Amino acid sequence: MAPSASASFPSSGARPSRQSVAARRRAALDRFAALPFTSDEALAAGLSRSDLDSADVRRLFRGVFVDARVQVGHGLHCVAAVRRCGEGARISRLDAALLWGLPVPWSEGVSVSIPASRDVRGAGLVVHRHLRNSKTSSVWVPSVRLRLPTTAPVDLVRECLPRLSLVDVVVLADAVLRLPGVEPESARASWSSSGAGPGRARDLVRLVDAGAESAMESRLRVLLVLAGFPQPVAQFEVVACGRRRRLDLAYPDLKIAIEYDGDHHYVTEAQKHADIEREMSLRTEGWEVIRVVSHGIYRDPAGTVKAVAAALERRGRSVRLSDGWRPHFRQIA
Repeated sequence: MAPSASASFPSSGARPSRQSVAARRRAALDRFAALPFTSDEALAAGLSRSDLDSADVRRLFRGVFVDARVQVGHGLHCVAAVRRCGEGARISRLDAALLWGLPVPWSEGVSVSIPASRDVRGAGLVVHRHLRNSKTSSVWVPSVRLRLPTTAPVDLVRECLPRLSLVDVVVLADAVLRLPGVEPESARASWSSSGAGPGRARDLVRLVDAGAESAMESRLRVLLVLAGFPQPVAQFEVVACGRRRRLDLAYPDLKIAIEYDGDHHYVTEAQKHADIEREMSLRTEGWEVIRVVSHGIYRDPAGTVKAVAAALERRGRSVRLSDGWRPHFRQIA
């Protein structure tokens, strides 16, 4: 709610001193608890039009301001965008995905979805109408200690489907399926009926996998499937040398494990030792282990494809490779 205090000035006709103006301004700004406020709220709190033009106040969007002492991050920008767009507005597309902690590329401007009956424009905003049959959810944003309205996560995939690359939207969809309360089959049905084009929606539903545990595992799996390999099993559990292990990707019938190693695998000697021990135990049980790092996805996907193909051939399984991965992965090694 907007503060209701009014401005107080000396009763005499004397011009207020700079110190008194600054003190009054600071006192008024403190009432907003580091959150964005509208111009009407500012006036009600005792700020003047000249205060809003001062260096003590930062304008975020037309008619929406914040104390200049406040560090403006993504969460606060989203709060300001909702304030600017008014009732029924919600954060959408990539910005909503970021608030949910979902893996998407960064974008300029704040995306906001509004009801069809409203019309809002402004610099720094990407405003669009609510997607048909989409739902509103809310997410807790720790940086501002508020819940913000957003497009529901399943519907976020539909919003982003025409705007992200195929690989990026599969990465997003995999992550959405990992959220509590998301029912995979219902989500797939929603995405398959998306208006983004039947081919694109069909590719998404074919490639998505609720078992993926990270964005890079998703990228690796998509690379293999687009290259013509069978769909690998994500997070396959196996007992090796008496210990239960989970493999990032696997072809269980051939005993081929494909592991993605992120940077954390090379930070400490303890982690390196654990990885070596893990691989040795798998090989003892007859598994062939292929380890892939980011280079094998972002710079040399062809090398990864060749390595996996060679492993399958050694196990007696020939694969007719496809160049379907090439439009989606850059080969720059």
